[in-house]
Amino acid sequence: MDILHEVLGFAAKGFVVFATVAACVVFFLAVARRKRPAAWLRVKPLNKQIDALGDALRVNLMRKKDFRKLRKGRKKARAPGAAAKPNVFVLEFKGDLFATAVRNLREEITAIATVAGKGDEVVIRLESAGGAVPHYGLAAAQLMRLRDKAIKVTVCIDRIAASGGYMMACVADEIIAAPFAIIGSIGVVAEVPNLHRLLKKHDVDFQEMTAGEFKRTVSVFGEITEKGRKKFQEELEDTHLLFKDFVKAHRPKLDVDRVATGEHWLARRGLELGLVDQIGTSDDYLVGRAAIANLYQVSFQRIRSLRERLGSMAASALDWSLSSLTWLLLVAWIPAAAAAPRTFSIDGNSSSASAHVGKTGIGSFAGHEHTVLAQTIQGEVILDREQLSRSSVDLVVNARSLKVSEEGEPEGDAPKVQRAMRGADVLDVARYGTIHFRSVEVTAKPAGPSSYDLTVLGELSLHGVTKPCTVPVRLEIQGEALSATGKMVVKQTDFGIQPTSAAGGLVKVEDEVTLTFRIAARAAP
Repeated sequence: MDILHEVLGFAAKGFVVFATVAACVVFFLAVARRKRPAAWLRVKPLNKQIDALGDALRVNLMRKKDFRKLRKGRKKARAPGAAAKPNVFVLEFKGDLFATAVRNLREEITAIATVAGKGDEVVIRLESAGGAVPHYGLAAAQLMRLRDKAIKVTVCIDRIAASGGYMMACVADEIIAAPFAIIGSIGVVAEVPNLHRLLKKHDVDFQEMTAGEFKRTVSVFGEITEKGRKKFQEELEDTHLLFKDFVKAHRPKLDVDRVATGEHWLARRGLELGLVDQIGTSDDYLVGRAAIANLYQVSFQRIRSLRERLGSMAASALDWSLSSLTWLLLVAWIPAAAAAPRTFSIDGNSSSASAHVGKTGIGSFAGHEHTVLAQTIQGEVILDREQLSRSSVDLVVNARSLKVSEEGEPEGDAPKVQRAMRGADVLDVARYGTIHFRSVEVTAKPAGPSSYDLTVLGELSLHGVTKPCTVPVRLEIQGEALSATGKMVVKQTDFGIQPTSAAGGLVKVEDEVTLTFRIAARAAP
């Protein structure tokens, strides 16, 4: 009996200790929760962060006197009496299948919409491959709230905005995309596995009761009838039509029928099609805006539930497993990849191209020849040194950047010639903003240890017309870099351009234009 009393006494004491500890834990948790709200809006100024990154280099590159002067100038610009700058609010949206990020996006937009003033802007760094229609429809509707309040919206796409992601992006006043970001995919897809025959094979009955002719058109376990399949397809087509109408309403200049095929494109092609407005990264855009505006990163944050934290841990574990598998595959792939074709990115700063426009006519002695310089050249070269015939080149010149050289021009004439060249009667850059060359076939013969003479057959797209052409090219390869030089002649009339004339036709430019180029490219990482 004494032993029983001792056990009971010990248990009572243990319970008291446990209850005390538990009460303390509950108390401290309650205090912690009271101090920390369940959700809050985080606002982070970005201008000083951007300046600090540059200053880390400037302090070593500039004279101390100049550096101090620069910092004083900044402080003066930020002083209370300085001229007010517009605000740029930066949001991040990383979309999943069900666009769960819209839960925070709606709160961020509500906050911005209450304070944004005239001249302010919202920049969304968007990354999404799309997902469920109603979820991304809601996300796009949140961005429309900003447009309805006349707040400028800019969407930056660094990697992907396809399908539902592009549904969001098209709402923006301006879409800026990195050169190889994936955009488009204006289409609708539905995949439904059907186990009816498997169940039937094993004598398993599945009963599905509905009220309403089309309450269930397709089913995972039930038999899919032709009538149900047809109705389901009609629903997909109707959703696609609404998607197309939505894109057309926000980008009226876009040829929706051409791009709403479900295809996706890299942004460089998307620029030609009108899916994006500008090529560039979000970093470049924000650094440029920081010079003339106050930047704020706005994010609505919540305390995650236990289920959300466990889900995040599981996702991280899965991501680690996939990364490990990727590295294993990469190690196995390296020997086979050694001789694979390499991609070289064209270096626009080191590349050059010019067009020589001659003169003709009875009064040609009184006319002038012109040299047109290409300011912006982009593209890539895929080089297969083992078999050069498998190589290819794809380059784009921004027609709006073409500039008439002042060399050889009478004073003040170059700007006039340039306006005429860009105008509707010649290049019509407002309608045809890019000049595009794409190779179709390459033949080569060695010209030295690291040089080759190539004959490149390709397609030149100019002034809305695409014509085949042949270009002789000298290719030089030096390690991780290559250069290609050449010259070709094209006729303006082949591309629907009538050579300009003056003095009643006594003086006019030649139909044939000589193009000279030097393309420099470096191996992509």
